[in-house]
Amino acid sequence: MKNTFRILFVLTILAISFSSAVVCSTEKELAESAEKAGKWREALAHYTVALQEAYKNKSSTKEIKEKIFAAYVQVDPKPALPDEARRHLMRGEAAVEMAKDAKDLQEAVDELIQAFLIAPWNAKTYYNLGVLRDKQGFYGRAIENFQCYLKLSPNASDAEQVKDQITKLEFKKEKAEQAASEKQAKYAKFDFLLGDWSYQFQAPLVQQWGTLTMTLKGDTLEGFQTLKGWRYANVPEAYATGHPSEEKTILLLRGTLNGPDPANVKWEAWRIGGPPDGCSYRDGFVETAISVSPDPKRISFSYPFARNQMYSGALTCSEDSVEYVLTRS
Repeated sequence: MKNTFRILFVLTILAISFSSAVVCSTEKELAESAEKAGKWREALAHYTVALQEAYKNKSSTKEIKEKIFAAYVQVDPKPALPDEARRHLMRGEAAVEMAKDAKDLQEAVDELIQAFLIAPWNAKTYYNLGVLRDKQGFYGRAIENFQCYLKLSPNASDAEQVKDQITKLEFKKEKAEQAASEKQAKYAKFDFLLGDWSYQFQAPLVQQWGTLTMTLKGDTLEGFQTLKGWRYANVPEAYATGHPSEEKTILLLRGTLNGPDPANVKWEAWRIGGPPDGCSYRDGFVETAISVSPDPKRISFSYPFARNQMYSGALTCSEDSVEYVLTRS
């Protein structure tokens, strides 16, 4: 039954994709026929629908945009900006004015993309997208949008200023790519650490298992643990059956990079402790010695397990060992 459902699902997706591709192809053919007949306004309308379908299917829109620009140049008088496109354009400008963080900037981009899809021949949309992409640090996309602006408005009063902005963006793009390349080379030895690991955890009373996802942010490695399940340890097998657990993700490991050698990472682990009744709690990050092996791929570490006990109001601590072992095929 499950296999039948999967087959039907795949066939449905293929049918939708095929249908969308046919629509896109048909619109392009209609646009090309209109071009040959000199019906540029009609061609522009068909190319716009073809672009919308290509964007929806996550296909390249570059070729269709060039067709749209060529048709737009021939249309006289120029088409008016549709009200819905103007609405998205104004919403995008308002979002930029109110923007306080990256999320707000992306909201502005999303509005402008809607304006672009409705009227892909509107020069102002490309200009605004160029400004936004620059703010986001996507210099290549900013350059592309400013170039589209110039194609649609080659005689604009600010054409020279936009050309100068493109030159500045090309420099920014070169520097960003250089920095990314240097960072990649600097931290190439850490590639084997990144991604998902399977882990086994052994504490005085329980065992745990799950996954740990390692990421690199700046000069810091972060390992996020997702608990899949646990069982009691050191008790008869009949009482130690595995217990399903809700998947919970926490930041377990933190490593500060000191140069390109994994052996020089300063590691910290989020220590687990427990009161006398055995219930665990989080005790904060503690510096931890971690053994890392690229072949076979293995990470292991242990630290004292803090068990708190109250005696006449005084807090003391006795310690057992907690051990993590992470492996990956």
